[in-house]
Amino acid sequence: MASTPARAFTECDYTVAMIYAGTTGEVFAYFKEGGQIYIDPNNASKDRFFSMLLTAKATGQHVKVRFSTDGGSCTVARADSVLGLWVY
Repeated sequence: MASTPARAFTECDYTVAMIYAGTTGEVFAYFKEGGQIYIDPNNASKDRFFSMLLTAKATGQHVKVRFSTDGGSCTVARADSVLGLWVY
């Protein structure tokens, strides 16, 4: 797993281990490689991200997560904004 810093974001490759969706709308995803993400209930793309994470978990595919900060670690809990997801 390697981070790909470019411009003003970081991308990290993961395998989804667990997903939590809370009663107040928050979503957490935990990854086999270490690290986790938090998707705020007010994030306009939350439902799309949740759907993509579930798809990746159910099919065994990987996800690439794009974070809003440049050069961040991929193996720690990330509370910064998730800008996008790839499923591959």
